[in-house]
Amino acid sequence: MMPVHPVDALGPLHLSRIHIPTQEDSKGSASAYVRQNAGHILAELCFTSLAFVCHNRGDANFLHGPGFQGTWSLLLTDRRPAMIIEIKVANYRSINAVQTLSFVAEKAPRHPDNLIPCRGFKLLKAVALFGANASGKSNLVKAIGGMSQYVRDSATCMNDGDRIPVAEPFRLSSETVNAPSRFEVTFLTEGMLYVYGFSATAERVHEECLKAHSETARTETLWFERHLDAATGQYTWAFAGPLKSVEVLLHERTRSNALVLSTGAQLNVDPLLPLYRYFHRQIFQLDMPGVDINPLRDATKLYKTDLNLSSHIVQLMNSVDIDIETL
Repeated sequence: MMPVHPVDALGPLHLSRIHIPTQEDSKGSASAYVRQNAGHILAELCFTSLAFVCHNRGDANFLHGPGFQGTWSLLLTDRRPAMIIEIKVANYRSINAVQTLSFVAEKAPRHPDNLIPCRGFKLLKAVALFGANASGKSNLVKAIGGMSQYVRDSATCMNDGDRIPVAEPFRLSSETVNAPSRFEVTFLTEGMLYVYGFSATAERVHEECLKAHSETARTETLWFERHLDAATGQYTWAFAGPLKSVEVLLHERTRSNALVLSTGAQLNVDPLLPLYRYFHRQIFQLDMPGVDINPLRDATKLYKTDLNLSSHIVQLMNSVDIDIETL
């Protein structure tokens, strides 16, 4: 077990790199609940709660495998070439200081079959968050889903003057309650690596920035950034690279409560379309209590009838170190 950056909440939040059985582990059995081609899975484990980030929509059927009674939520992306590398969140709900979730594997991983090669380094298929109630586990997952939804909706489903829904500051400090919530994600999609982030209060975006790496580039290239001058209420803008030619268009059309990325996609600005497709088509959040499945019931039935799956259930419970050896 290794702690992630502290969460300023009511309890500690920890990160554990756990082994999730793959198809290779099951010797080709179709009952393996995480197939070998699965991407990242973010698992939030706290006795009665689970959450996942997975990079293959087809692998969501593993939810019908091991059952856990309690709250489920799921974040998944549609294709393996689109991968989250790192996520940073600050001043969001119970998260005060910057919280970083990295999928980059350590140099000497214990489970090499759980890794995905990516541009000279390796990414984890699974990361588990666990900790006491109110320690920030669910809010980290909500931050990813909320950021994605705001990118999808800010230009098309919001009007001038609408509140920004993902701006929910940490309210237990006078220094943060009126400050912007901050989000940043590093991800790979359609052959490009991007670093995209923004900060916002409920009324307006304060900062937004996009940097990109091509397959061959060793340094990142700034595509655009905007900063709000708190004294004047005006933005300073900078555009470069493939967005330099549409600088005036994006400057004039982007509302103060909308994102340049969303606005540019709505205006069919070609360089921004792969990024928008990533957020729009490849990240989904499902609230499992609202879905008509009962994972505990289904897992119990499968445990009794599928010997391969029952062994994987026991293996998973041993891996997460919850002091249950067998069922």
